[in-house]
Amino acid sequence: MSNKEMLKYANYLIDFGKKYKRKDYYDFSKAKSPSEKTRIIRSWIGEILHEAVKYKNKAQLESLEKTISSEIRELIKQK
Repeated sequence: MSNKEMLKYANYLIDFGKKYKRKDYYDFSKAKSPSEKTRIIRSWIGEILHEAVKYKNKAQLESLEKTISSEIRELIKQK
């Protein structure tokens, strides 16, 4: 898969979160349904792919991964 195709797929995933047209569309705690939560997680994955392919900035990618990882840890604690 080429970089262009990867970016297109990453943007496709990012758009899952933007469907809700809220400023805080990445805020998992504000998701109201399981499908909305799934869309937000898919958009997070898209953000990671986008950073990895387009910018190739290791520090930004690690920061983004840590942020998402902490969100997931908080979700697990809540259950």
